[in-house]
Amino acid sequence: MDGHTLEALEFGKVVEKIAGFAASEPGREAVRALVPSADAAAVRRRLAKVTEVRRVIEAAGRFPAPALKDVRPHIARAAIQGSSLDPRAILDLADCCAAAKETRDFLLKHCADQPNLKRISGELRVLPGLERSVRAALDDEGNVTDDASEELSEIRSEMRHTEFRIRERLKAILENPASAGWLQESYFTIRDGRHVLPVSANLKAELPGIVHDRSDTGQTVFVEPAETVALGNELRDLKSLERVEINRILANLTAAVREALPDVSANQELLVALDADRAKAEFSLKYGMTEPAVEVDGDYVLYRARHPLLLFAGIEAVPIDVSLTRSARCLVITGPNAGGKTVALKTLGLLALMAQSGLHVPAGERSVFRMFRTVFADIGDYQSIEERMSSFSSHMTRIRSIIDRVDDRTLVLLDELGAATDPDEGGPLSCAVLGEIHRRGAFSVVTTHLSDLKVLAHSTEGMANAATLFDSGTGAPTYQLRTGIPGSSRALETAGRLGFPPAVIAAARGFMSEGKARFEAAVADLEAEIRMTAEERRKHGEELAEAKALKEKYRAHVAAAKKEKREILRKAAAQAADMVLEGRKIVEDAVRRIKEVQAGAGPGGAAEARSAAKDARTRLERKIDDLKSLQSSLAERAPADLSPARIEPGAVVQVKSLKRAGVIASINHRKKK
Repeated sequence: MDGHTLEALEFGKVVEKIAGFAASEPGREAVRALVPSADAAAVRRRLAKVTEVRRVIEAAGRFPAPALKDVRPHIARAAIQGSSLDPRAILDLADCCAAAKETRDFLLKHCADQPNLKRISGELRVLPGLERSVRAALDDEGNVTDDASEELSEIRSEMRHTEFRIRERLKAILENPASAGWLQESYFTIRDGRHVLPVSANLKAELPGIVHDRSDTGQTVFVEPAETVALGNELRDLKSLERVEINRILANLTAAVREALPDVSANQELLVALDADRAKAEFSLKYGMTEPAVEVDGDYVLYRARHPLLLFAGIEAVPIDVSLTRSARCLVITGPNAGGKTVALKTLGLLALMAQSGLHVPAGERSVFRMFRTVFADIGDYQSIEERMSSFSSHMTRIRSIIDRVDDRTLVLLDELGAATDPDEGGPLSCAVLGEIHRRGAFSVVTTHLSDLKVLAHSTEGMANAATLFDSGTGAPTYQLRTGIPGSSRALETAGRLGFPPAVIAAARGFMSEGKARFEAAVADLEAEIRMTAEERRKHGEELAEAKALKEKYRAHVAAAKKEKREILRKAAAQAADMVLEGRKIVEDAVRRIKEVQAGAGPGGAAEARSAAKDARTRLERKIDDLKSLQSSLAERAPADLSPARIEPGAVVQVKSLKRAGVIASINHRKKK
């Protein structure tokens, strides 16, 4: 990837921010080594790992972050036959073994459904034997312990005993009253590994022994008494034996490391990569980023994209939607100064670099990232004083080198193309430059104030205009981007808002060419029309939503009414059926009583039978009236038309022969009645 572009788009600042989330210096170095890749498969693998780590952090609340040391120099030295590592290096390697075990155990517990992390858990090698050997021989400070070997334990025991004897003899000398005259101080110390007493220089003959040192003033000499010299020699020999034994122990530990070197080296690489991935995931979580979808030959579409550096600064960035498609692969962005043109350009370029580096991006989930082999950017105002080049010359030199290397797998970003020279010449030259880049198939984005480029984008197939918007009321930029229309520079409006005298603004309008004035006016009218259309769409959307709500409310009422009607009809049918059954019972009771009277009742039987019949008829007529009333009520609810599909028990029908409404009690399908 082009180094100038990485610097111009401030990719290094993003990388450095991510590196701050790493737990180890090797992890930070791994993050800082990030570069965009054009290998889609490799990019997808990187992204998948970051996403999995983020999921685990969200679910488990943490992810292992061991404070790894850079053990690569130790590994290189241990690989040399016969070499011996120092205790600190061996401890660092043991820490690597412990971190590998801790991380593997965590992955096995929390990452069964994360394929990449599950695979890594199987690749991490646990080396308990090596770790135990190191911990048994070395303490946390890197000192070889007495238990490292029996020989070392015995040597150190003898050393302590010998040193005790020396101290006891020195103590006896110090406590002797006769020593007070020639002792400078009542203590003993160590010089060159020997136990000595401070003696006045002019009285050193009073204490037989060996002088090992003198004070800076020369007033004191440090003498090893003759009676402790033999013990001092013995202690020195024991220390020599101790060094030999320690070196042997360290050599053995190094040999054990050498045997496990492939596993130790692989563990270190996996752990460093995981630390870097954890940093990327923490970065993604903190700033609300998403995994980008990458395509080799697709479109480049950003939804609700934000510039990362604005997020880092805590600035509420306005999300933008911007796209480069195969049918419109060149975008000319115009609009007022400080309106967000360059920010939009940098956002598009920086997010492309982040996605191709396997990083999550601050953009909506529907965003799609086309894979570019190279991204070129020419941004900023710079001069080459050493080469005596103006800003314009520097820009043109850079752009010329870009043109020579572009193709359909290239993204080109040009900020303020043609701005550093006379517009009458800069405009045509900029059109020719952009036309050539477009002819070579590159995807490109240009910011400009030049009307020539706006016209070129409008009239050329595969190009499109885009405008950074402003508030029509205040004249302030909104930092939003709209594709399909050119923007106005609005220099005069900006000057007026900043307090320039009206006469100056009027004079400036007089200096504008007629064509330029008409063009700017047309752009302003188009912007106003688009804002009006957008407002009408908004109102139409609100009315449509209100209509939909009313429609749903009506449907709910209709459904409730139908349900209520069905319930009423069901109850009416049941009530009618009960009335018919009760009428039948009245008739049957009357007939039974009359028959009983006729069968042998007494002289008053005939009168009683007539009375029973009369009573039954009265009751029956009352039930008939009730049934007629129910039928009349049902007739009001009877449907005007009854389709065959609705002829079923419980349905209300109009019986034409009787001119009455009724409820279907039953259907005889065999007789079709």
